[in-house]
Amino acid sequence: RLFNARGAGQLLRTLETASETPYIIWSDAILRELVAYVEREIAADRDLPLSAPLSDADSYVASDLNGELVVGGVYLRVYNSQPEFELEDPSAFCAALLDFLRDQVFSSASKHSSGSDMRTCEDDNDAPASTLRALANLCSSNQMVAPAFDSPKRVSGLLAFCRASRGAEAL
Repeated sequence: RLFNARGAGQLLRTLETASETPYIIWSDAILRELVAYVEREIAADRDLPLSAPLSDADSYVASDLNGELVVGGVYLRVYNSQPEFELEDPSAFCAALLDFLRDQVFSSASKHSSGSDMRTCEDDNDAPASTLRALANLCSSNQMVAPAFDSPKRVSGLLAFCRASRGAEAL
């Protein structure tokens, strides 16, 4: 996204310095880990150097990012610590948050019906609480989010999440 929006120069400047925004988390440790990963991939492909398919890199995630919850391309922990950050498309982010909450309800309901603990989703970095905090931050920041609430499916998902949460408290 950074390469497309601002060109290679901006991308390279970003990669030279540590950065933590809702859209990017980059550090020296992540750079070292990425370089080591690339070197391993190159070494493993000695017969045809640089012929490893790029699709293999899609699954790579730096260990520092393993616990980060990303919704709509935004790192929620960082966004919640920087709620004044101006998002590129606040309405789309709001829609992604509402969709994520709806998915949490259906995921929890299926786990509950299969005998699993209904609170399992809270074990994943407190995902529902982080998502609700991000939604509250977004709505209070006066960024344009109204179009995200135009979808009855999204609003009903939020209401279902609230009902499920209230029911979980009773357990």
